[in-house]
Amino acid sequence: MANFTCPVCGQRLTLDFATGKVYCRHCAYVRPDEISQLEAKRQEIEARPLSAHLPLTYKGEILPRALAAFRTGRELFNQGNMEGALEAFLRACEYQRDFVDAHLWVAKSSPNPAVQREHLEIVLAYEPVHTEAIHLLKKLDQGLPISESVYAEAQPQEARAESVQGHAKALLCRICGGTLSLNERLGLVECSFCGFVEAERERRTDSANLLILSLLERKTQPHRWKVGTRIMICQQCGAEHTLLANKLSVQCRFCGATSVMISDVLRSFVQPDFILPFRHTPEAVRAMIDRALQRPGQRLANLFNTNQIAHMAIEGAYVPFWLFDAFVKVSQTHIVQGVPIGESQTWQDMVGNVAIPAVQAPPMHSLIQLAPFDMQRAVNYAPKWLAEYPAELYTLDLDKASLEARSLVTAQMRRKYPYEVTDQARNQHGMQVSRVKRTTTQITNMIFSLALLPVWIAQLTEVDGDMRLAFINDQSGKVVFGETRRKATR
Repeated sequence: MANFTCPVCGQRLTLDFATGKVYCRHCAYVRPDEISQLEAKRQEIEARPLSAHLPLTYKGEILPRALAAFRTGRELFNQGNMEGALEAFLRACEYQRDFVDAHLWVAKSSPNPAVQREHLEIVLAYEPVHTEAIHLLKKLDQGLPISESVYAEAQPQEARAESVQGHAKALLCRICGGTLSLNERLGLVECSFCGFVEAERERRTDSANLLILSLLERKTQPHRWKVGTRIMICQQCGAEHTLLANKLSVQCRFCGATSVMISDVLRSFVQPDFILPFRHTPEAVRAMIDRALQRPGQRLANLFNTNQIAHMAIEGAYVPFWLFDAFVKVSQTHIVQGVPIGESQTWQDMVGNVAIPAVQAPPMHSLIQLAPFDMQRAVNYAPKWLAEYPAELYTLDLDKASLEARSLVTAQMRRKYPYEVTDQARNQHGMQVSRVKRTTTQITNMIFSLALLPVWIAQLTEVDGDMRLAFINDQSGKVVFGETRRKATR
């Protein structure tokens, strides 16, 4: 048996499994017969691919023997010894059942798809939003081989296209070919000429998209297209139209037919999931704005600078919003002088219908104040709902919108579970100290959908020439005023 006692200080020697170096942590002694091999071993390790040094994703405490077996497996994997690596990873799983990294590498090392699936599902049982496990499981479902290199995919490259061909659908009556219009009172789409009523609206189905899967799918795309304009042909008269990148529908300037963009040759955008049809007429919206101008804050501002309206121009449009439902893990711990007291309490919470405007203009800070929208009245999206009012196309990508949603969810959880002082206590020295309740929140999962929501935009011109915008939630009647643009004076 090898002697592991340091001949200099008498302490126990340490074996570095990664380098094979046997040394003393107390006096820095290194076995003489191995010194000549250390430099070559160091160069060999540095020459290995970076994937050999991937950080662990497991956040808890790892048992020493489980970690040792896992490191052995990684070394054997890097040497190409898959059979030995698999045996070591399985041993690490036996030592510590919840060590998700070991299960992940069992899947990468095993040639058996059944074993791969079993251990990937174990990873997801412990961590439902484990990004790499979800990605590998999707590859397995597609019948593709999985390996260490599968997940190391390049980020999609941003590419620009000044103009692309689009495919549109004309909103015409199937009976007489006349133009369609929206009956706000009945909530139905009907023909303006023959009175034919399109099929009654389908209520919103309970469908949503898992955020983590959609982000992974977008990551695998080779390009993320930024389109300048889209060219489409009117199906009524054959005229060619050019749509800006943020427009989903257009009215033909020759025949008046409304056409809705369905797709383009690059597949650079996705269709909305839901739409919340308009309910109010422009006259009703004017009354909403008049009532909002009588609010105390507006009347107080009128004392210093007249905001009496001389002219009001109103337009309705469907604005795209990303809607998120977030599932949150909440933990509360009592703290005294920075030390946790007792066990933490943990439970699940949820924040629903977090609406993030998916456009750059109008300003996000104004549109976001229009929430909430009652999505119980939403219906499945169909182009026919754009017969009366135009629609914008989203310009804020899902990944950026999800970050905004996370910020709002976290802020809402902090308001709901504030950091608070619960009582006073005395420490061992008789000094009075505060016992505080600290709350931490973690978003464990998110689902999303893309919806077109009804928004009125009014340009208000005041009697003194100043101008400002107002944004109105068609569903609730909530009015949000923009900043006033003062009339230029000489």
